Amino acid sequence: MTKLSFRKCASNGRSHDFWKRKSNLLVALQCSFIIAGVSIQETYADVHTQTTVHAPQSIELDKMLKTIEKKTGYVFFYKSAEIKDVFVKQVDMDNKSVTETLNDLFAQTAFNYTIKGKTISIKRNARAQQTVTGTVKDATGKTLSGATVTVKGTNKATSTDVNGQFSIDATPTDMLTISSIGFETVEVSAGAGAALQNIVLSESSESMEELVVIGYGAVNRKNVSGAVSTVKGSDLAAVSTTSNFAQGLQGKAAGVQVMQPTGQPGASATVKIRNNPSNASAGVLYVVDGVPINGGATVPGTPVSTQGNQDVSPLNFINSNDIESIELLKDAASASIYGARAGAGVVLITTKRGKAGAPKIEYTGTYGFQKADKMYEVLDTRTYMEQVNKIGLERWMQNNKIGPFYGNVDASTVTPFKPRYTADQIANTPMMPNAMEAVHRDGYTTQHNISLSGGSDKTRYFVSGNYYDQKGVLLASGMKRYNFRANFDQNITDKIKTGISATLSDGKINTTGTGGSNELGGILTSALYHPANLPLRNPDGTYPINPQYPNIPSPLSYQDVTNDLNSFRLLTNAYLSWEIIDGLTAKGMYSYDRSTSGRNLYLPRTYLLGERTNGFAHISKNEAGIKLLEYTLAYNKRFGTDHSINGVLGYSYNQFKTNALSAGNQNFPTDAFLFYNLGAGQSPKPSVGSGSSEKTIASYFLRGIYTYKDRYTLQASLRRDGASNFAENKKWGYFPGVAFNWVISEEGFIKDAEGPVSFLKLRLSYGETGNSDIASAAQGAYSTSTTGIYYDYLFGDGTTPATGFGINRLANPNLSWETAREINAGLDFGFFNDRLTGSVDVYTKTIDGLLFNVVTPEPYQVKEQTVNAGKTRTDGFDIAIQTRNIVDNSGNNGFTWSTNINFSHYLSYWTERAPQTLATLARYIPATGKDALHRGAYGYISNGIYRGDGNVPAHMPNLLPGSLILEDRGSYDSQGNLAGPDGLISSADQTLLANLDPKFNFGFGNTFTYKNFDLNIFFSGAVMKAWSPYGPNQLFRIATLAASMGSFDWNTMPISLDRWSYDNTEANFPTGLSDPRYANFQNNSDYWMLNASFLRLRNVTLGYQVPATWLQGQKVIKGARLSFDVQNPWTITNYPGLDPELNQNNYYPLTSSYVMGINLSF
Repeated sequence: MTKLSFRKCASNGRSHDFWKRKSNLLVALQCSFIIAGVSIQETYADVHTQTTVHAPQSIELDKMLKTIEKKTGYVFFYKSAEIKDVFVKQVDMDNKSVTETLNDLFAQTAFNYTIKGKTISIKRNARAQQTVTGTVKDATGKTLSGATVTVKGTNKATSTDVNGQFSIDATPTDMLTISSIGFETVEVSAGAGAALQNIVLSESSESMEELVVIGYGAVNRKNVSGAVSTVKGSDLAAVSTTSNFAQGLQGKAAGVQVMQPTGQPGASATVKIRNNPSNASAGVLYVVDGVPINGGATVPGTPVSTQGNQDVSPLNFINSNDIESIELLKDAASASIYGARAGAGVVLITTKRGKAGAPKIEYTGTYGFQKADKMYEVLDTRTYMEQVNKIGLERWMQNNKIGPFYGNVDASTVTPFKPRYTADQIANTPMMPNAMEAVHRDGYTTQHNISLSGGSDKTRYFVSGNYYDQKGVLLASGMKRYNFRANFDQNITDKIKTGISATLSDGKINTTGTGGSNELGGILTSALYHPANLPLRNPDGTYPINPQYPNIPSPLSYQDVTNDLNSFRLLTNAYLSWEIIDGLTAKGMYSYDRSTSGRNLYLPRTYLLGERTNGFAHISKNEAGIKLLEYTLAYNKRFGTDHSINGVLGYSYNQFKTNALSAGNQNFPTDAFLFYNLGAGQSPKPSVGSGSSEKTIASYFLRGIYTYKDRYTLQASLRRDGASNFAENKKWGYFPGVAFNWVISEEGFIKDAEGPVSFLKLRLSYGETGNSDIASAAQGAYSTSTTGIYYDYLFGDGTTPATGFGINRLANPNLSWETAREINAGLDFGFFNDRLTGSVDVYTKTIDGLLFNVVTPEPYQVKEQTVNAGKTRTDGFDIAIQTRNIVDNSGNNGFTWSTNINFSHYLSYWTERAPQTLATLARYIPATGKDALHRGAYGYISNGIYRGDGNVPAHMPNLLPGSLILEDRGSYDSQGNLAGPDGLISSADQTLLANLDPKFNFGFGNTFTYKNFDLNIFFSGAVMKAWSPYGPNQLFRIATLAASMGSFDWNTMPISLDRWSYDNTEANFPTGLSDPRYANFQNNSDYWMLNASFLRLRNVTLGYQVPATWLQGQKVIKGARLSFDVQNPWTITNYPGLDPELNQNNYYPLTSSYVMGINLSF
């Protein structure tokens, strides 16, 4: 007969089929007798004293019970499902009674036990409450933050942290409800044990139910009709090492071009949405929680050119860790609700807010090492001295027409060449420090962020603080910033709600001059020009100056300059809403935005320009105050199952005020005062300056969205903008938008077909927006001076001038904003149960009425007037694809792999030119059409280098050996029109060389997860062309050695060693000499137009989620994640400059970062 236990009886009894089999009748009777025996022989556990043996280490409870059965002869009665996946720690069973062993064992669990004879019954303690922890993920294995976890049937709730983890008090019999927008809601038993560590939410069958912010409201993603891209705050790249979120958008959204023009601390990224070939655009409009933030205080300029050219982002006051999501409104129909300021596109930023649940504390800390990604190389001391001699010899040969390359003169018949340095001097000169290496260093970045959030059904809060510190990779550069944010929401009643938000930021950026050339250049220019045989510091501690060109400061002296940029911003807003009737809500919102930006500059005597002025101090401050008052009436109602209406009607009043103040002095008795005592300076006329501006914008707007059967959606909007700075006859502008979408996959012919299509939506839209950054161009302008003319008058003895003023711009009462009109067609798709999803958009955007400054004829003293003239057009497409390549359906944290790809292209060109432009437009430049590129680069076609072999092109007589051969392509006829080749090189030979806009922009990333590990690898890049940094027209003057090195003793780059010369006639780099006959043509040839395409590995992030079991036994830390991030480790490109993204006029190098991070939740 089969031996039975209570465990076996209970297990058999779980199946209804068991009782249908007659062969099991005897077994069933035996089970009945065993159960009956238990009820008669019940005895409590504390009367038993049998000794047990030692058990193995920590195991599942089920296995532990089997071991005890085997060793003691007792049998256990329990429900297998209740103890599944329950783990227990090792208990010491040596020399213990069964009672003592069971007490130690079940003290770890939510179970009670009773002993009846040789039978032990186990039951769950339904009244024992404990802290339950778990982790929530999506189908790809990525953890979900912000998911709501509720104890079913109670008001007890919490939400998952940034690592997808949660902690909540519940009894083992409680059911937990887990929900998140866009995912199916699931219920899990609080006593599910290990299963709680891998709660997987699958995408909702209505996967497009995720709300998308579209400006003055939100709609389900399924019903979005325009071109809107979403970037989650958790998906932003590189936020740990950058001061603003814009750089984290690189490659994240199709149709959005993000370039990093400089690597300096606090710098901005250039964001272009589908390009915007405009003359009056302030750039992308940024809106934070419904408040436009463009218009804050600008960074004051500097009166010293060597200390300018800083690029400071106005977005630094936003803590990237506070961002919940970012929506990018790419087409005009989506952006038209923002009217005259939305011509360049709109970026909507939604910050995190509190959710009902227990208080939750999150901490994120990072520390990163940074190195300059690439620095320009310069010649070492001896090579430099040799090259000074060589370029001197080449100049001597050219000037004396020495044969065979520069003429027919015998070298022995002229005054011999005398080198600057003798062989002994070169050999005996010590190797001086490399100036380029001396001005850069290893940097670091560190960031600490802490937040507190939580609340109840009526009150919710989110508070955060952030500290950011960066040491720049160039001397005298760095940044520190403190950020604070508080969001509070309160339900006064079920119908009335209110809330307040505040963001405060206080920061300082230590800057040094970058960019520029000659004596106008910054620290890198100085390092490049510094003679390699000149020390960087004299024995007495002073800095030596190049005697051949004594106008450039010594490179190391830049570190003695104090050039601080101070910023402060306080952005507040409050709202009150009232749901008047079901679906109809009135809302009022007020915002005040206060910002200041200041520059404190002091040039000490150790710095060349400070030495010349006996100390120079200058302070300046710009202030801005922006008030916004808005009223909206929104209606959102569903009628039955087929009809849905979403509408908003609103009024906005926006007031801008700015003030500027500056003061400076020089000739100080000591450098110790810095800029703190301007009165101590002794300048005959200290500098002072001030200014102010004021502008008011009033707007009315409305939008209606109608959806039928969740299948067809029609959207229409209209905004009316009026501004005080608009022209007298153009005070108001109207900006309409209309869009339609059809969810094709809801049609029966696809829905019932059971094919690969899981989602398919067609979108069509048209909209108009404006570029209204016309400042005061519509009004006449007065000034104390104009180009070449000062309105000064002499009175009395005629020696003391009195300042006067005059008109330098005529008013234009008909001047209008630029208007952008855009047509967009898009297709959103999902295949194979959304394993493959994406979107494709095609668009055409025209901008007409471009602002254009007309220069008045010479007899007029007023030099210009601003008019509307010209039209541009941009055609393009965006492609976004997401794939879930490997999906883990086992629920065991198996391997997953997903991919995201973004790809975009646009072409901007002129379709109409201003009459004044056509009158002076060069004939080789097309007036209109796709060849009339908005950013076309024009120049000459080169055909190699003249080797000095006597084969001089007929159209370039007396061509200098080693210089570029140019094509003779055209000429001008008697009417000034282009004609055929004429055997000469002239401006008529120019043609289109390149489009300086990128041809393609792209980004792609892969995310892998396995168990508690996650790995993200992201690339971005562009296909583009750019001017060579070595060109004669560029800042470094590499190709003009005769002047830079031969006359001024400037150092140069190693590329110059490969130039054509009398002893290197097969070289592919032109001569360092200049040909006065053809230099202006050659300097603008396609030889200097290079392929600047690049592929950059933006970041590689490896993360590890600390298992919840490791954190058991303590009540402080609820979740932890460790990460290591590598940013910008390498770039593939043929471009020879520091980086193809960098602005050639501000070449602070980009950095490679190696960042360690930790995330903790409490």
